[in-house]
Amino acid sequence: MTKIIVLCLAIFLSGCFELKTPLPQINYFDLDGNFKEKKCKKSINLGISEIRSAAVYENPAMILRKTNGEIITSQTQVWVDLPKNLFKKMLLKKFNAECIHTSIAPFGGIKNDLLLKIEILNFDMLESGDVQISVFYELSSLKSFEVLKSGIISQKEKGNSVQSFKKALLVVLEELARKIGK
Repeated sequence: MTKIIVLCLAIFLSGCFELKTPLPQINYFDLDGNFKEKKCKKSINLGISEIRSAAVYENPAMILRKTNGEIITSQTQVWVDLPKNLFKKMLLKKFNAECIHTSIAPFGGIKNDLLLKIEILNFDMLESGDVQISVFYELSSLKSFEVLKSGIISQKEKGNSVQSFKKALLVVLEELARKIGK
């Protein structure tokens, strides 16, 4: 009997309290874009084995990197997906428009010329008001099974808007496409 009275009292009192502080509005952002396809005389078949990222980017929240090394995740500015998935979507669209035909592991019998591995090192808003995207890439031949090229591509852009992220990402993708095309 007392349990019923306590339950009824709890239900009654739960309606008497309301949240005094409104929850902050969450804004979602995407980096999607379209690319004009080129006429291809010769195309490259590229397998993408994986796109990895540092653990801090395994979260859709935007990252602010301070000059003292502190990293803050935004609770109100959030990507619609993980940065590595946004990167992959743009990479696939850009490369296919550039006559680099891509396939993603597992390849299922597709014969690729090259294999690309990518790790996202930075996908940050900087305290200075800029954005920075940095990736490590490794390009291998699937004929000789040797690493042809590897390195880091990094791009900073002024402003900390989604447009600045798009500009930085496009520069990184264009540099990757150039390295693959050589």
